[in-house]
Amino acid sequence: MVDNINSYENVYGELTNQFSEEYFQVKFTNDTTAKINCNNSENHRKAINMLQNNNFNFHAYENKQSRQIRVMEKNLHHLCKSENIIKNLRNGGFKIIMADNKLLCKKPLNIFMLTFDNSEHIQN
Repeated sequence: MVDNINSYENVYGELTNQFSEEYFQVKFTNDTTAKINCNNSENHRKAINMLQNNNFNFHAYENKQSRQIRVMEKNLHHLCKSENIIKNLRNGGFKIIMADNKLLCKKPLNIFMLTFDNSEHIQN
């Protein structure tokens, strides 16, 4: 998402300097904000580098293929220690990175956010 676009030609020109038109698509969400979609992760990285190098005001979403897997686990008592959850899941063969207890108004809930390596099989 590119914000505060003053000239579409500047953005489009920089993109076409990186790769040809069939590798990306630009859609305007309003008068000054555009959404750029790339056809693969390599072109996504190229587009981000181009936007950074040209000081465009933008933000990018995590690549679905490389981001970590997050799962909400309900009915785990809030007094369970994150270290024990991680230890037990690792002993079970899971590639867990983190276990965080969720809060509501600073009060712990019986819900944990479990974060797994992106190579973990989500079905498991």
